[in-house]
Amino acid sequence: MNLNPLFSAIDQKPFRPFAVSLTSGERFEVPHPDNIFVLPNRQTVHHIEIYKTGGSEFSIIYPEVIASLHFNGERAGLA
Repeated sequence: MNLNPLFSAIDQKPFRPFAVSLTSGERFEVPHPDNIFVLPNRQTVHHIEIYKTGGSEFSIIYPEVIASLHFNGERAGLA
């Protein structure tokens, strides 16, 4: 799986909020780059944590279940 589109979305300047859709249909909003973490690093991605703004609640996402990214309603797939 190519995660470069995800990394580009995180790194874009200026940052544009986006959503991550999973193969299950779940969708997670990323309103700011501080809300998403790739662990342990980008070379060896085990999981991704997406935090809700203003709290400590987060979701753990595994790379193999990411289906697409969405920017203002536009879909960008990951293959």
